[in-house]
Amino acid sequence: MNQNNNTKLIIDALSMAIKNKPKQQKCYYTLTKAQPTELMNTLSYS
Repeated sequence: MNQNNNTKLIIDALSMAIKNKPKQQKCYYTLTKAQPTELMNTLSYS
C-alpha cells in the first residue's frame, strides 16, 4: 500500500513537471528505468 502511494505521488509529480517543463522528461525516463513495471502499471490505469 505504501509503495503504491509513493508511486502515485511520483506519477503526479512527474505529470506536473512534464507539463510545466518539457526538459523534465529526463526525470521520467530515469524513474521508468528504476521501476519500469510499477510505473507502467500505474500509468496504464491512470
